Amino acid sequence: MQYCFSRFAHEFRSESATCYLNSLKLRPVYVQNEFALLLQDIYRKNQHHFFNAHELISQNRCYAEILKSLEEEKIIAASPEVDNVLHKIRASLPAPQLAIMYLVVTEQCNLSCSYCFMNSSLNRAKHPHRQHMSITTAQKALDFFCSIIGRSKGSFEEEKTIIIYGGEPLTNRDCVLHIPNQIQELKLRKMLPEETNSVINTNSTLLTEELVKAIKPSGTSISLSIDGGTAEFNHHRRYCDGRETFDNVISAINLLRQHQVNFGLSITLSEDVLLRADELLASIEQLNIQNIGVNPIIPSKDSPSSEQYSELVAQFIIKAYKRLHPLGFSEDRIARKIICFANAALYPWDCGAGGGRQVVVAPNGDVGICHGLIGERTDFVTRVDNLDFDPGKSEVFWKWRNFSPLCHHECEACSALGICGGGCPLRAYEMSGKWNSIDKQFCSHAKKTLEFLVWEYWRRLQKTAAQRERSTYETEAYSAA
Repeated sequence: MQYCFSRFAHEFRSESATCYLNSLKLRPVYVQNEFALLLQDIYRKNQHHFFNAHELISQNRCYAEILKSLEEEKIIAASPEVDNVLHKIRASLPAPQLAIMYLVVTEQCNLSCSYCFMNSSLNRAKHPHRQHMSITTAQKALDFFCSIIGRSKGSFEEEKTIIIYGGEPLTNRDCVLHIPNQIQELKLRKMLPEETNSVINTNSTLLTEELVKAIKPSGTSISLSIDGGTAEFNHHRRYCDGRETFDNVISAINLLRQHQVNFGLSITLSEDVLLRADELLASIEQLNIQNIGVNPIIPSKDSPSSEQYSELVAQFIIKAYKRLHPLGFSEDRIARKIICFANAALYPWDCGAGGGRQVVVAPNGDVGICHGLIGERTDFVTRVDNLDFDPGKSEVFWKWRNFSPLCHHECEACSALGICGGGCPLRAYEMSGKWNSIDKQFCSHAKKTLEFLVWEYWRRLQKTAAQRERSTYETEAYSAA
């Protein structure tokens, strides 16, 4: 029988093995390099159009089982696949359906961080004054979110997240204290699902013991911004008058620990910090806070990142996993991909706004989809008073629904197609000036992460096989004795 390779088939080779993977099926098949080289020679001889199974099996009958596995995992096929495979996947992607709400309770901040994308957006704002959200608007925003998800009967009980954001949200203290209590009340009234998480995203410099005690009963988590475990790694994070923030942030961490409030770290990866990756990881390890998330900088045309930046980010995320995961740390960005790879599940969107799954409410009640566009109000489509708003009928939300590598023709030949998620649509726009372009800074991370996962899975398979063999040997030795 003659076979050809799927156009979604990819090959990874190491000194010990070769891995074949269909980028849409995500189930690796590992073979000996001897088999892979023989297959490569036969395929090349036939000008990369097909290969004959008999030529392989005549060399080694065991190769028949390998071919069977390759066919089962859609890596090879008896005839070229029709193009409707990807069309079916695109058509099966869900319509816009909300799972996340960002409540931007203020556009004001007490810091002046050099890389802040929110500040860059707000500097381009059409209105000159940076506003606070009123408690009335916050309540309307919660009602707006409840109204939309309440009409999604099939998905209402799925996990939802409400993020209290800024600016620095704690500059609007009254609003921040009001929202978590209201979320708890809405959960009791079954207007929000039980699995609704609330998170305050803060630089923590305004956090006091009184605030911590007030926030704790609601079960709200804190996402605390810090760029490493020493002051020198935080030199981009300064007060508006230039003073360092690090000591105040460490005081806030101690306060949260003392009162046992659930919190994690949000770490922005500036290039100068990445050049000292090992020192940075050592400092994070010393902080001993096990929930962390790393954020690549969003560049702009006026402030682009260097050519090496995306490589440094990709290397750092993998290095962080190797070093910190055995110690019990969890980094969210790579964890999402690990879960999808382990379950052979496609990962369409890495961004919450991607897929049309997110709303953002500005302090004045304007509603959009991406918090990074709050200044210009780009893709802000309605107001919190509009309780009849339906994301599934919004052209803007459908536009963002299609911001996935699975919908990009340019991405179809990429090995990381099924696991990428596409990165940040805003970052792609900032660098290209066009919507629906590719976040090329993210490509390196997706490809390197996939390759890492392929060989990490192989390493674990080998370890398991070795343990099984050793256990069998010990059992046999015991029986013989």
